Amino acid sequence: MDIGTLVVGVFTLLFGAAFCFLGYRYFRILLPIWGFIAGFWVGEAFVATIFGDSNTAIIAGWIVGLIGGLLLAGLSLFLFKVAVAILGATFGLWFVAGLVTWLGMESSLLVAILAILGAILFAVLTFQDNIRKYLIIAFSALIGATGIVLGLLFLFSPLSVDIFRSGLAPLVPSVLQESWQAAVLWLVLALLGAAIQWISSRDVNTEEAYERGEKTTGETAIEKEPESESEEEVGVETIVDASDETGEEFGEESLEV
Repeated sequence: MDIGTLVVGVFTLLFGAAFCFLGYRYFRILLPIWGFIAGFWVGEAFVATIFGDSNTAIIAGWIVGLIGGLLLAGLSLFLFKVAVAILGATFGLWFVAGLVTWLGMESSLLVAILAILGAILFAVLTFQDNIRKYLIIAFSALIGATGIVLGLLFLFSPLSVDIFRSGLAPLVPSVLQESWQAAVLWLVLALLGAAIQWISSRDVNTEEAYERGEKTTGETAIEKEPESESEEEVGVETIVDASDETGEEFGEESLEV
C-alpha cells in the first residue's frame, strides 16, 4: 500500500465516521469540510466525465475542483439554508449518478444530465422546513456510511484511490458491488448512524447554532436551560416583592383608619 492510499483511506474512514454519527450535532464544523470535498470532487469529476482523462482535462479538473470546493466550503460556513441545500445537492448528484450507473447506463453525458437533475431535486427538498432535520440526518448518515466503507476498502482491499478520478458514477457501485458484505455493512452503518443522530439531537437545533455563530449545536441546548430557570426565578421574586409591597400598603391603610 502506498502512502497516498493510506492517507486517503484513513481520512475517508475518520471523516465518514464523524459525518455518519455526528453529522447533525456538529453540522457547522463538518459541512464546510464536506462542501470542500464535494465541490472539489464534483468539479473534477464533471470535467473527467465530459472530457475524459487527458492531461489537459486532468489539470482543468483540478482547477475547477479547487474553485468549486472553496466556494461550497465558504457558503456552507455562514449560510444555513444554503449549506443544507449544498448537502442535498451533492447527495443527489452522487446518489443518482451512482444509481443509474449501477443499473447499467453507459452514456457519460446522460449520467451527468440525470445527476444534475437529481442534485436540483434534492436541493429543492431541503427548503421544506418540516422535513429539513430528517433530510440532514439521512443525507449525512448515508454519505458517512459510504465514507466508512470506502475507507475500509482503501485500507484492506485492492480498491484504488484512482476511483475518485474516474468520473461521477463509480462511488456507489464500488461500495455495493465490491462484495455483499460491503453492501450490508453500508446499509447497517447508515441506519445506525441515522438512529444515533436522531436520539442525540432531540433537544438541539442546528439552525440556531448557525444564527448564534456556535461551532456545535450542543451548546445551544445546554445554554437554554439556565436561561429559562433564571427567568422563572426572576418571575417568582417579582411576585413575592409585589405581594410584600401590597401587604405593607394594606397595613398602613388599616392603621390610618
